[in-house]
Amino acid sequence: MNIPKKEHAVISHSLIQNSGDAMYLSNLDGKLIEVNKQACINLGYTREELLKLSISDIDTEHKSDEQVQEYFTILERDKYNKLSTYHQRKDGSTFPVEVSVSLLNENGNKFVLGISRDITDHIEAKNNLFSYIDTLEKIHEITIVAEDIEKMIFDVLTIVQEVFKTDRAFFLSSLTVKEKFQLPPIVITKDEAPCISISNTNKLTKSYQQELFEKRNYVKNEVHVSVHSNVAKTPSYIQELHIKSEMLIPITNSDNTNYLLGIHQCSKAREWTPLEKKLFIEISRRIGDTINRLQFYYTLKESEKKYKTLFDNAPLSYHSLNTEGNIIDVNETWLHFLGYQREEVIGKNYGDFLHTKWQHVFDTNFPKFKARGYVNDVHFKIRHKKGHYKYISLQGCTGCYPDGSFKQTYCVFQDISARKKAEDQLKQSEEKYRLLMEQSPFIVEVYDLDGLQISVNKAYEELWQIPKEVTLFKYNILESKEVLKTGMLYFIKRAYAGETLDLPDHLYKPENEIKGSYKSRSRWLRTKVYPIKDEFETVTHIVLVHRDITDQKEAQAALIKSESQFKTFIQQAPIPLSHVDNTTGLIKYINNQFLDVFGYSHADIPTMEKWWKLAFPDPKYRKFVIKHWNDAVALSKKKNADIVPEVYDMTCKDGSVKQILVSGITLGDDFLSMLVDITAQKKIENELIAAKEKAEESEKLKTAFLANMSHEIRTPMNGILGFAELLKTPSLSGEKRKKFIRIITDSGERMLATINAIIEISKIETKQVVPNISKVNINELLQSQLNFFLPEAHKKEIKLSLTNSSLTEVFSLFTDYAMLNSILTNLINNAIKYTNSGTITFGYLKKENSLEFFVKDTGIGIPKKVQKTIFERFTRVDHESTKAIEGSGLGLSITKAYVELLKGTIWVKSEEGVGSQFNFSLPIKS
Repeated sequence: MNIPKKEHAVISHSLIQNSGDAMYLSNLDGKLIEVNKQACINLGYTREELLKLSISDIDTEHKSDEQVQEYFTILERDKYNKLSTYHQRKDGSTFPVEVSVSLLNENGNKFVLGISRDITDHIEAKNNLFSYIDTLEKIHEITIVAEDIEKMIFDVLTIVQEVFKTDRAFFLSSLTVKEKFQLPPIVITKDEAPCISISNTNKLTKSYQQELFEKRNYVKNEVHVSVHSNVAKTPSYIQELHIKSEMLIPITNSDNTNYLLGIHQCSKAREWTPLEKKLFIEISRRIGDTINRLQFYYTLKESEKKYKTLFDNAPLSYHSLNTEGNIIDVNETWLHFLGYQREEVIGKNYGDFLHTKWQHVFDTNFPKFKARGYVNDVHFKIRHKKGHYKYISLQGCTGCYPDGSFKQTYCVFQDISARKKAEDQLKQSEEKYRLLMEQSPFIVEVYDLDGLQISVNKAYEELWQIPKEVTLFKYNILESKEVLKTGMLYFIKRAYAGETLDLPDHLYKPENEIKGSYKSRSRWLRTKVYPIKDEFETVTHIVLVHRDITDQKEAQAALIKSESQFKTFIQQAPIPLSHVDNTTGLIKYINNQFLDVFGYSHADIPTMEKWWKLAFPDPKYRKFVIKHWNDAVALSKKKNADIVPEVYDMTCKDGSVKQILVSGITLGDDFLSMLVDITAQKKIENELIAAKEKAEESEKLKTAFLANMSHEIRTPMNGILGFAELLKTPSLSGEKRKKFIRIITDSGERMLATINAIIEISKIETKQVVPNISKVNINELLQSQLNFFLPEAHKKEIKLSLTNSSLTEVFSLFTDYAMLNSILTNLINNAIKYTNSGTITFGYLKKENSLEFFVKDTGIGIPKKVQKTIFERFTRVDHESTKAIEGSGLGLSITKAYVELLKGTIWVKSEEGVGSQFNFSLPIKS
């Protein structure tokens, strides 16, 4: 820091004047030569009045100049001392202070500097705490040995009246208390107090007692306080009983019996402090605990637990020592403050925990403490378990046995490490301030009232890459065009007016200010400006503290650009994308393609939980998908790789189900999922697979067909050629010649039927077969079929019958006669072919809009595995009994094709070994 001596003096003076402690500077005669603002406030004098006084005029412990001189003699030896004393205000009142005194030597002149701190609150709190503890100790000594309830309560009320300095203390039993626990009113009253007895059984006291237990809504262990300053608004008995202030608390016993503890102020109204209320509550608890103990022995442990809780939760560290200085007990605050466990300290000597320089002080002064009975503000350095030391200020008193002999100490201490540190820091504040400013990573500038730059730190030079000599005492912030341009001038002027301000982030361009060869690029700055004031609150300087946020601003700009590009990419992507927070399950973003494919908007699926339920409504499948997906994401994060693609069936908003290929990438705690709709692709794949399977099956059928056709054509051809060759035999008889000619004829007809079937199926395949619709007499057609097949049926001894042949009604149907005749012929021929014995029946039934024809046999039946393919081309039933049956396997295929050409349907019901029934229906046309 480079600050002129004049400004340096002003800053130092400002620090002293604004200190929170009172400071006094005197000569060796005790004459005050300088004081700060806090000293004037503490004593009630003006500065001019104090400078006319001496130390002896304000210090009650050093009332004469001789005493002051005697004390200053100590300073000649020690240079520094600390004492506790009392200071006297201008109005004559006194207050306790803690004074740190130092001897100063300035160019051979000696002065005494005193730094004083008002410890009134500290003393009062300490006294109240000791009084609080002492009262509870007395109450405890009474209740712990009590065997008689009335005597115990009387002794407690005596202490209560003394401690609270009240006119009356009393204990009442509720009228609902069980008889064996009913106690008479126990009342202790000051003789001189204007109190009317409340223990009488007259109407007045009964009304008051009834009002206490019934009309007031008490809460267990909650104190009730009343100040009856306006008697006109209170019940008449309040006035008659002379009650000005009262504090009451109910005591509810473990078996719900009720008592009331109370105190009255009858001479004048008074307010009860929070500590008094807390103490009153604790006394009531002790009474209740003791009553419980006398009624039920096991409650003694609970009573001790309450006392222990109060002890452990005391705000100050507490310890108790025996006559040898060994630790008897400590509270939780003590243990927590020093980091020990209870078993590590109980029984150990207290001096073992002190700094080595203080151990002999303890050994020397502990006997004095026991003899004196108390100590106040004794400073020690005590060791923490981790090895470092803490400064403490200790206060304590002693406890004695009934015979007056020493029992133990009761000591509390508070941590004054911060105060000690502050005192040391005050002495070094100037040097630290200089080093702080010089070594600060922030840019610091100091300006005088004229706006001239008078000091900068090292960070300033490093930021702008210019030596400070270029700007010091040359650059004026109030005349800077750049400051005016950026809007900073408005805030600078407010700082000169006394405000501390945070300036908006701004871009500063030094090249507009600095002339010469120095090249300093523009920087973004975050600035705080505050004033420095003297003891009269007048601004003497302003300080600007800058933080370079250029990198942060550039990073923010890059991030915004990156985020914008990222969102644009997601929005324009041709596939559905979603950005998800994997920690919270929040869906941050989905693109338009997501909406197009699935129909869900961002409002429909704000979270992954909602998405799971909508996309996977089946709970079992949803559970499988969630586990599978979470495992994939975890594996991706572990291996730092993309999420492995997987296909899932997803339900869209319109209820449709699509097959989606899901993949993604992890982005820290987030992931970006990519969902590709492959429903059409999967459909095509399935169709291709089915077509492939069908083609393979067709290929097998065609192969079987060609083998069958080869047999069906070669066999009759061989017959024709073979027997034709035999006809050439000269010695052939006429009978054999006829036989051979018949075989040749049958073989030719068989080959012709096969060729006709192939030609017919080819015509059907090429859609060359067109129905020729005409009026057909159905009964006549069926009768013709019966007549045609009867001879063949008789040969196999099969009964062939037409079920509706007896119908006399002539029924006609508009259809293709040849196709219908071929259908019936094929079905009846097959029935005869595959029936070895039994019956064959055929006919038709008239339905509402159709005729249903049937052919039923008792043949070998059709296996279930081929019933679905029986009507396909090249299919034959392979059965042991059918091996010798001739056929191309095209008959049923042609039959089915004819039925469909006539706008009908055909089906079969069959059971192996039982028989088959073929049915087909044709529409009735007008």
